[in-house]
Amino acid sequence: AFLIAQVALSVVLLIGAGLMIRTLNALWNVDPGFRPDNVLTFGLNFPPSMNTASPEAAHAIGRDLSDRFNSIPGVKAASFSEGASPLQGEDDLWFWIEGEPKPESTSQMHMALVYRVEPAYLTAMGIPLKRGRFFTNQDEVRSQSVVVIDEVLARQYFPNVDPIGKRINLGDDRDPLQIIGVVGHVKQWGLDASDGRESLQAQLYEPLRQLPGSPPGVSVVVRAEGATPALWAALRHEAKSQNSENIISRARTMNEVVPGSR
Repeated sequence: AFLIAQVALSVVLLIGAGLMIRTLNALWNVDPGFRPDNVLTFGLNFPPSMNTASPEAAHAIGRDLSDRFNSIPGVKAASFSEGASPLQGEDDLWFWIEGEPKPESTSQMHMALVYRVEPAYLTAMGIPLKRGRFFTNQDEVRSQSVVVIDEVLARQYFPNVDPIGKRINLGDDRDPLQIIGVVGHVKQWGLDASDGRESLQAQLYEPLRQLPGSPPGVSVVVRAEGATPALWAALRHEAKSQNSENIISRARTMNEVVPGSR
């Protein structure tokens, strides 16, 4: 009887392992909307002095460090990011489309996830550009306010028109932002069926360098030839050489982030 029980338990464990492997394989075959291979991510906190710097000075400091990261041998693209982060953190905002009556309250506005990023973000994350263009170095504080939307937002709110050139208002005092591009949709909430069950799917991107001020900290994504110790050392060296008070934290690869979302 004991032997029979052992055999039965072994069969149950084998079946369970087989089901788990098939489930994992199915999840690994799900397209997250970006390419996680060879992408590093970490947090970056700026010194307190950034809080009192003018927007122009703060953006210049941030751009300098971003340029330093991009110039490291082996780095293909590096970008600061603030707001939502795929599979890691959520941030959203209210908006309405120019030409619509101004809503009396946020409850009458549309909502979208917001990613505030730099020009190299699409390349760093491997997100496809579907139409128009993404941000450039010319999209900064003094230039025309622009925004990029994802294909879900385009389908939901511009179903029969070309969204490029249209303008949207955010739930704040800024001028309307002109839509300049459409990008692929990112599975923000996870790779399994739960992502599709989330009601908030529309996504938009703002240029980080057009924000009225600099955030105290950002996330950084880096596409490189590999997450080698030498690369991590180079990133830390550049951060500290610019300002010894810059702090890097929570360093990991996107391939380490993705399994945690399942």
